[in-house]
Amino acid sequence: MLDVALDYAAGGAAVIPLHSPTDAGCSCRGRDCRNIGKHPRTLAGKDDATTDPETIARWWGMWPDANIGIRPTPGLVVVDIDPRNGGDVQFDAMQQRYGQLPRTRTARTGSGGGHLWFRLCGDLRGQLAPGIDIKTSAGYVVAPPSLHASGGVYTWTDAGPIAPAPEFLAALLVRPARAAAPSNGRVTPAVVEGLVRVVREASPGERNRRLYWAAARAHEKGIDPTPLIEAAIDAGLPQREAERTVDSAANAPGGAHR
Repeated sequence: MLDVALDYAAGGAAVIPLHSPTDAGCSCRGRDCRNIGKHPRTLAGKDDATTDPETIARWWGMWPDANIGIRPTPGLVVVDIDPRNGGDVQFDAMQQRYGQLPRTRTARTGSGGGHLWFRLCGDLRGQLAPGIDIKTSAGYVVAPPSLHASGGVYTWTDAGPIAPAPEFLAALLVRPARAAAPSNGRVTPAVVEGLVRVVREASPGERNRRLYWAAARAHEKGIDPTPLIEAAIDAGLPQREAERTVDSAANAPGGAHR
């Protein structure tokens, strides 16, 4: 695993050690872990992802069996197909309607799904359809040869170049610009950091409420909500749920969040 992680880093991919499946569940030892073998071992999670070989060697020296996570660099997107939630059916229907996707770098996931890598910039949706999630630099993906909780192993089925996203996929993924209220002129870095901190330090039962409140404040002040979404993901909220909460706050009636 260390050798593979170093190879990824040498190719420019920022990697992060993930927990791994065990006979008892997950190496995190959480009794109710719902993300077995998929969540980061380091304190800052995806924000610790690096290409530094010394750091990577130290990590896998501590955790030789750690699964490997890759944080996509900006400009790359991963289409994550999960057949357990109907992603394969949705994927086939999409291609029948819009056309075949081009050949690109592709991995088969441990559960039998797929990770398709494309080049695409912009503010992207977190979900294309039920069972098809979108992973960007705001998150990370589990990479081969990591082990899945089912016993399956992630493998590359096409390790070739990453293709540009075709026009139809870009049209489906790039969301319209979020409407932002005009800035009142009193926005400072401290204001933005304060909102981010409110979200990042939220307990599991408070994450959505705090994110909604912070997103409403950001909308009022004309602040880009992207840092709030990233903070919510760091706090453990799924990306698409965080995006829905931010959109809901932005579209709420004027007095709904006061």
